[in-house]
Amino acid sequence: MKHSILRRVALTLAMTLLWPQLGLAQTFDIPASVVGSGGGDLTGSTYSLSGTVGQSAVGSVTGTTYGVDAGYWPQVQALTAAPAGPPIITTLAPARNALNVAQNSTIAITFDQNMGAATASNFAVHGKFTGSIAGAYNTAGSTITFTPTNPFKVGEVLTMTLTTGIQNADGVALANPETWAFTVAVQGGSATYAAAVNYGAGTNPLSIFSADLDGDGDLDLAVANFNSNNLSVLLN
Repeated sequence: MKHSILRRVALTLAMTLLWPQLGLAQTFDIPASVVGSGGGDLTGSTYSLSGTVGQSAVGSVTGTTYGVDAGYWPQVQALTAAPAGPPIITTLAPARNALNVAQNSTIAITFDQNMGAATASNFAVHGKFTGSIAGAYNTAGSTITFTPTNPFKVGEVLTMTLTTGIQNADGVALANPETWAFTVAVQGGSATYAAAVNYGAGTNPLSIFSADLDGDGDLDLAVANFNSNNLSVLLN
């Protein structure tokens, strides 16, 4: 049972054992423990190796797949890195419900593993006044960032939504959608108010909503009229 392998294995892998007489494969977890006498031991479903897979006397390395030529089990065919589970968010920046966020902030989400690409279809940024916000997406390792094309509007509440279309580098999707919001800072200053001006709407106005309806950077008004059953739009 003694098969000498050169140095100890320093990471946890999943090992596939092929049994020729049965034609079946069996998978075990290999922890970073070591059998000092060389070769390895099988305890339950845990197999411990001493040696470095990848050296010519033991086996070759291709990507994350390790071909083994020696060891405790003569029938060992390959060792592969255990697949990761669904990605988990570890950090949001700006933080959830943050206040006074700078207008030129970049939104960043960090996960517990390397991630795939993000797009507007799986990572949406929406402003309460301005609607869908355009920007550039970037993925670097475990962090996905969104840089807006234009600075955020002062005082606006922004809502971010991640769908299950977000995937890690191996194509494993986020288990559940995620949404959070923050508020952009309001700049200090003084204001002078003019005399009140009355603007007409429909019959028996019921509710009013402000938004940048014409995309010129100023807030406009939309008024729902109950009795006349219509909508009045007042552009600023």
